[in-house]
Amino acid sequence: MQSSSLFNGTPTIKIVDNRGLTVREIDYHRHPDSPNITNERITRHQYNAHGLLIISIDPRLYEQQKNDLTIKPNFYYHRALNSMVLATNSVGAGTTFDLHDIAGRPTFACSETGVFRSWQYEDSQQLGRPISITEQLPSKTKYVTERFIWAGNSDSEQQKNLLG
Repeated sequence: MQSSSLFNGTPTIKIVDNRGLTVREIDYHRHPDSPNITNERITRHQYNAHGLLIISIDPRLYEQQKNDLTIKPNFYYHRALNSMVLATNSVGAGTTFDLHDIAGRPTFACSETGVFRSWQYEDSQQLGRPISITEQLPSKTKYVTERFIWAGNSDSEQQKNLLG
């Protein structure tokens, strides 16, 4: 069983810039085999002029990137003019694309593996709640993965707070 002293003196520190954005996260780590050695691990974040996160890189990749500029960060976010993320480049998951409607709700997503997801919503005469999510794997038929059933709009349903 590990002693709790292994974790003493291993804080997590966040460094913020003058806009209050976290630009560094410093974690201190000790391995049980060498409890007297504390390693500092710094995760770095970059933001655009609007204060939106665009790049995040962990300590391991940052150290590799110092010697090899072709090493990519863990996450790179491509944003639309309304600040929503359109695409994410991730070291682990590859590139994903996300499209939203005028209300900011997800409507379409595509993963690196070619999985397409789409969201369907109630019409504008109702509350615009989701009614289903469909998914399509590469070279396969589209199928519903989630379906939402909502109460109707009658007076009795509204009195029982079933509408929303």
